[in-house]
Amino acid sequence: MNLVAPSCELPVMQRRRLIIASLAWGASPWLQAEQMQASFQLQDEVWTDAARSRELPVLVRWPEGKLQGVVIFSHGLGGRRTGADVWGQAWAQAGFVVAHLQHPGSDNVSLKGGYSALRKAMAPEQLLARVADVRFTIDEISRRHDAKLGRWAELPVHKLALAGHSFGARTALAVAGLTYANANGWSGLDKRVKAFVAMSPALGQGTNLERARQDTQAMTRPMLVVSGSLDGEVLGNGETPESRRMVYEALPKGAKALLWLSGADHATFAGIDKQIPSSFILRREAATLAAEDAHHQRVAAVTTAWLKEQLLSVPMATPTGLGAADVWLRA
Repeated sequence: MNLVAPSCELPVMQRRRLIIASLAWGASPWLQAEQMQASFQLQDEVWTDAARSRELPVLVRWPEGKLQGVVIFSHGLGGRRTGADVWGQAWAQAGFVVAHLQHPGSDNVSLKGGYSALRKAMAPEQLLARVADVRFTIDEISRRHDAKLGRWAELPVHKLALAGHSFGARTALAVAGLTYANANGWSGLDKRVKAFVAMSPALGQGTNLERARQDTQAMTRPMLVVSGSLDGEVLGNGETPESRRMVYEALPKGAKALLWLSGADHATFAGIDKQIPSSFILRREAATLAAEDAHHQRVAAVTTAWLKEQLLSVPMATPTGLGAADVWLRA
């Protein structure tokens, strides 16, 4: 299948637990209260997809109290299930069960072979495998719910969202219904997912807005695009902040939103508490590193409010506390 090779991202660094003490930038009061009071438990497992003879590591964050819904998170190239801890904790503190997937073949383990391994991890076949991982995860969550296994029985499995960063965002786009003209119109559409969060997404090199609007016609479910002014090229993949923002512009009107942060780069949206330094893969500006906590707080607040609106019908107000050059759009 001749899919466009996905965007790549930094390997995920070792996770460090985040304790959010306050949201000094002026986040919504409900989120601040939840972050101060709520807690969660971690469950680290390996789920086996017998049909594909594939073992899928999954880290589940369980909120205390009533379970509001479930968010599946797909990491970027070179990532692992213990990444995106900032986002996972914020969503769990809002009552969502968060299932962080680790995709064999495009995770941190797959990159140990150097550049050739990196190219293999970016192959179109890995996107197909990731989409199948998401489908299997939904099946497995439903199976556990129906079998009344522990707290899975309490989970409203129909309140389901998919989020991802970089390659994980491309995974989300595929599941949302993005079609690939160069692969005979293939799509990974799964209608069981009710809403999406795409962080640092991309449509592939050379895609213009006209082509993108054709490819996104079936993507009518709620989609929040998250990117920033420095969220561009990684390892020569040709992406720019404008090409990532084009994902929002190409989506059909009526169920889309954009959070655009000035000074945020590709690593910002990995959502890792331990700061990722500059390297040969991605040069990070000093100002971006200095603003990272504020950027993380803004993304955590806005994505949580978005998920609550889409899954729980809690109206989302216009975000407060954004910087003067930040952008929030809905259409």
